[in-house]
Amino acid sequence: MENVTQLFTGNNVRPLSIAEAEQLLPIFLKITNQIRQSINVLNSQVDHYKGKPVKSAELQTQLNLKLQKWCDKMKRLGGQPQAMFKVKIQTEEGIRFWCYPEMKLRVELIDENEMSH
Repeated sequence: MENVTQLFTGNNVRPLSIAEAEQLLPIFLKITNQIRQSINVLNSQVDHYKGKPVKSAELQTQLNLKLQKWCDKMKRLGGQPQAMFKVKIQTEEGIRFWCYPEMKLRVELIDENEMSH
């Protein structure tokens, strides 16, 4: 991949090769480390101010904005956020997942019971 930071928008996401997807992992890790540090600080502040609903709500809003920022960045890089710090990547060889703080892609089997819900 010539430019790993190539941005994908809308339906322009094409399946990546495994090598291209693996090149994204250090970027995913760097972005997630930065956001995670901010989220940890905000979580501590939310706990500290839980007796003050106005301040707590303000901090919770900041926390949600940080999570949305992380999701937006993962999407621009071609990933699909699945859970907190877990990203689905469509590759030419099928769906792969990246989970913080790993530096590898993984294949996850889907439980057929989950699909029927």
